[in-house]
Parts: sequence; C-alpha cells; structure tokens
Amino acid sequence: MDVYIYFPVKTPSDFKAIKKRLIAADPSRIPADADQCPRALDSGGV
Repeated sequence: MDVYIYFPVKTPSDFKAIKKRLIAADPSRIPADADQCPRALDSGGV
C-alpha cells in the first residue's frame, strides 16, 4: 500500500503564511524571557 507524506503547502496563501513565520528579523519570534536564557552559542557551545 502506498504511503503519502502530508505537505503543508497546498495553496499560495499557505506558502505566504509559512514564509511569514520564517522571517528572522520579526520581533515576535524572540521569546519574552530571551534575555534570561544562557547564550550557549556565544560561549563556544554547550
């Protein structure tokens, strides 16, 4: 039996919605407590 993987983009508006979530400069992507989190990448990793 064939198994099909679900693909979330079915219409052009779906693509626009996903693309909007991936904008790195969007301030809403930064968590409210980001200033309290350790910065593992700045210290050379975990």
